Amino acid sequence: MKAEVRLKRLKLVGVPLLHLTLAGIEVGKGGDIRLGTIIVTPDLGSLLSDTKFIRSINVEGITLNVDGY
Repeated sequence: MKAEVRLKRLKLVGVPLLHLTLAGIEVGKGGDIRLGTIIVTPDLGSLLSDTKFIRSINVEGITLNVDGY
């Protein structure tokens, strides 16, 4: 299944801890799934290795539109 995904903002932050912030995510043509903010924090020790690890993923503000299902 394929779905359109829109992203309003992508930001790499280094202080106080390196993380990636994704904001304003909408999945589906009508924004059937909306995610306010996703913060992805990598495991710093793995950044220089072949295999990368994620320390944490935090998701805030999930909205599901179930109209028509």
